[in-house]
Amino acid sequence: ASKSNRRSHHPPTSKKRLNLHSLWINYNPSWKHSNAIFSFDSSCWHHVHGPRAIIEHLTFTNNKNTGYKSKSNDVNGGGGVPPLLLANPTPLGFPIPLNFPPNVFRQANLDAFQNIIGRIRERVQSLREEDGEDDKRKNDLACLELYGGVGTIGLHVSDMVTSLVSSDENPNNLKCFDESVRELPAHIRSRLVYRKKNAADMVASEGALFRKSHVLI
Repeated sequence: ASKSNRRSHHPPTSKKRLNLHSLWINYNPSWKHSNAIFSFDSSCWHHVHGPRAIIEHLTFTNNKNTGYKSKSNDVNGGGGVPPLLLANPTPLGFPIPLNFPPNVFRQANLDAFQNIIGRIRERVQSLREEDGEDDKRKNDLACLELYGGVGTIGLHVSDMVTSLVSSDENPNNLKCFDESVRELPAHIRSRLVYRKKNAADMVASEGALFRKSHVLI
């Protein structure tokens, strides 16, 4: 009887939901002496929950006059980057959605990498403006990209070049690249190609492509 009258002193169970963007499982078949964390093989990835990729957009604005305020977690301690060190490229006329599932490479600091891409846009723009009397240069600016990933750099100069061949050894990048390209204007889509090859294979087998390219990333 005494047991039946006892009250439970266990605290009430609190139901907390884990706010996940998505959940994937990777079955890595690598042998014990490999230091590869994930496998490139798409059959080793199982999508469990949520969207299949994170969609990121980079933006380019006029930084020289406005300066830059660092986020609280920046290495500069919130002090900011001097405006003259920031890129000031010609803005893109259309958005580029970058697709990042877990089986591809993504820069850890996209804010800083965005500034690097801005510098590359500035350089490509300067190539277009060099020898302005040479219309052939403006009408034929071919670009070849090695270690292209999902196209993070190459796609952001696609409006400045007449053709872009991006390449990378990770086979999962191609789908991400194609997903991004599908959202671009038709006249841009027609100039974009992706090759599933590593840099060494590109050098060994794509000599003609290297010779006709004006921009190498």
